[in-house]
Amino acid sequence: MTSSQLAEWMVYYELEPFGTGIEDARMAMICTSVMNAMLMAHADPKKNPKWYQPEDFLPDYFGEKEEPKKQTVEEMKDILKAIAGVK
Repeated sequence: MTSSQLAEWMVYYELEPFGTGIEDARMAMICTSVMNAMLMAHADPKKNPKWYQPEDFLPDYFGEKEEPKKQTVEEMKDILKAIAGVK
């Protein structure tokens, strides 16, 4: 590959990113949309549900994310009740 071809590919990548990084970001946006739609449909608005962000679904390839908070049994029950539509 010549240096001019490499430069063209670099410009193209800036315009239209490709590879696993951008695919992970796209999938994270889809997961965010689905989970937030489920929250809107099933969660109790008085409890102010946590809205998901794309970062919540991105892979942690290098161990840079902080350790997630452990859920209590009561929190798990509340989540399952919200999904099932039980009060």
